[in-house]
Amino acid sequence: MVNKIKVHLDKKYITKALDKDTLLKVIASEHPSVLHRLYMISNEVKERQYFLELDHPILACTAIIKTHFAYTGPAKEQASVVSFMKDRIKQKPSFLIGLKIYEKVGQKLVFDFKHETTSVTTVINVINKLEQKAKELCQETVDMY
Repeated sequence: MVNKIKVHLDKKYITKALDKDTLLKVIASEHPSVLHRLYMISNEVKERQYFLELDHPILACTAIIKTHFAYTGPAKEQASVVSFMKDRIKQKPSFLIGLKIYEKVGQKLVFDFKHETTSVTTVINVINKLEQKAKELCQETVDMY
């Protein structure tokens, strides 16, 4: 059985600036990934979301949408003064969709898919197609055994 998991694709931008004290403490560490994660927490967004799961005796899957957020508004103004955030500020919003279906025993890869897009509509269409593909693979595997 293939179960679709609800995802939230409505936020592609980090807009909320951090508290000044928090920003000053993190700047000292000079780790752009830590600062970026704090912006994501402050803006209540998640980088990774699962969109599919399998309830199958033989197969398992990893189905993830990874969102690359762009900075805008007060968050962009604030982050632009931090030298090690320059690359993050230039980033455009996009989605990376990935699905791997593999055998539970032996981890043999049955299906592997990756696609990057900037369109929410494309993400939804690809998820629907991947759900159908997963159903077909599950049925084929059951028929083989």
